[in-house]
Amino acid sequence: MTWHYRVLRHPGGLLALHEVYCDEAGRPNGYTGQPMSFCADADDGPDGIITYLERALSDAKNRPILATSDFQERRDAR
Repeated sequence: MTWHYRVLRHPGGLLALHEVYCDEAGRPNGYTGQPMSFCADADDGPDGIITYLERALSDAKNRPILATSDFQERRDAR
């Protein structure tokens, strides 16, 4: 399983950044229940947060927005 950051459109139009999990074929099949909050432990320090933020920004800019309803539709189709 792989993951990346994606902007998700929630019911009512709210947009939030989540980690999205993908199956072996690279298709999104799940996401974190809460939007992202960036933290780093003492070992990662401030550079860790910067690294996470840079990856999130790159993913959000380069991957299309998904709707949370897309995931329910995929589950229903199984």
